Amino acid sequence: MQLVKGPVWGGGLDGRYPGRYPLSVERHVLRSVGELMPGVTTVTRNARYYSLHSYVAYQALARGFTEMESLEFLRRSETVVAAISILHEGQHAWLPRPHGAEYLEGRIKDGLDLDRLSQPGAYAGRSIGYKGQYQASEALLGLMPTGSNEQTTAFDASRMDHGFRGLFEITRQDHISEGQLRTNSHLCVCGSRTESDGPLLRELLLANEADPGSDHDKRRQTVRMMLRLIQMSSPSNINSELTDALNFSPLVGQDELLSQLDAVEAWQGVTLRNRSVGAWRGLWAGLVAAVPGLCHRSEFSSPLVDVLPNVSVGQYVRSFPPVWAPDGTALPAELDQSAASETAMEAHVATLFVGSMRLAGIPIHVRPYFESKSDSLQELSPTWLSARVREWDGRPLRDFAQHVVELLLHRANRLSLRKARFDASLGTVKIPTRIFFRDDLVFKVSNEGGGNVSLRWAPLVHILSGIDLTIRDENEHWQITDRGAEALGG
Repeated sequence: MQLVKGPVWGGGLDGRYPGRYPLSVERHVLRSVGELMPGVTTVTRNARYYSLHSYVAYQALARGFTEMESLEFLRRSETVVAAISILHEGQHAWLPRPHGAEYLEGRIKDGLDLDRLSQPGAYAGRSIGYKGQYQASEALLGLMPTGSNEQTTAFDASRMDHGFRGLFEITRQDHISEGQLRTNSHLCVCGSRTESDGPLLRELLLANEADPGSDHDKRRQTVRMMLRLIQMSSPSNINSELTDALNFSPLVGQDELLSQLDAVEAWQGVTLRNRSVGAWRGLWAGLVAAVPGLCHRSEFSSPLVDVLPNVSVGQYVRSFPPVWAPDGTALPAELDQSAASETAMEAHVATLFVGSMRLAGIPIHVRPYFESKSDSLQELSPTWLSARVREWDGRPLRDFAQHVVELLLHRANRLSLRKARFDASLGTVKIPTRIFFRDDLVFKVSNEGGGNVSLRWAPLVHILSGIDLTIRDENEHWQITDRGAEALGG
């Protein structure tokens, strides 16, 4: 008889992994950005890839390529364009580098071994190359064939084929010399500034004939808004300087062009709300960063509570400057309070309070993009915080901060469990979290990321630069080009 010896425990695989959006405060901003800027994402950073992928798709269709042949042609085309762009990038330092440039640049000193580097798992990594990052945007812009029986049109052939002349022939070679790469600089990522595919991309992004209220119209308005803001302010930092100009400059409401664009008030709402979203994210990141791996729950709130003044919630909020001017222009209360705060953690709290104060007096067309009706019912929304401020008016600010931190801890834990999934291959439950608690102890796996949600403004400006609508000057300031000025006149 054999005796069972035990217990014997399993390997104890930890199912926790770093997740995204631990507080889930970003949804409203992300949805609004997608609505106002369809066709541009955080990873569509270079305009020429739009037209390159279109050229490849129509060429493959016209030549009757199989799916495998089409993907091979795509990878070889992307590899050639990237290699040429690396050798030519001294002529366009303001443009983003081609995808995968870091991998490729050390491998083209003796020419390009195209057959080897274009294989799946080499330069592009995936079998579909970098198509995955662009394909939804390209379909939305109408750059891709819509069916297997669709033929290339004279419109596409005359612009795409000439812009990428010679590319197909080059991709048939297994090895390409450095000299040949350099003599085909028209295939560089900067080529859409001067080649014939550039005008097509400009027409699609500007969409002058778009139906009012359509996706193309919203993108068109956003592009025109960005061009005008750049023309007015010549920013060096797209995200901070342009959002400050849009939010707080009285010139925006007085400008003839901007005052005609519905997208301006929509973006004002989104960017003002994004300041509150960034404050929640920064607050949580600061709390998590202070955890030395393990701490007692009573200590988790200390990095915030200990830096706040010993006043009531009402006293603190009533000390803030006005948030709206009589004409409806937003006043820079978030900037003023951040400057007045002694620590970053206090600045986050002040920004959140200012965001809740903006509900009173907010312009009617700005309000839906600052906070929608459904969003106002959510925990941590400006409406939610405004109600909490009224409830806690005469009570200590530090006690309120302690209450909020406890709420955040429970919220993050609850959301991570809601996102948990069973991994059948490992037999474990996968939980997306960097921090969790058990009884009265808080554990940290890694730090959280903070900061505002991406508005996709920087990728858009880079795309506009790729089609010769914007450019960065020798002083690192963005300007619009002559074509950009023409686009504003349309």
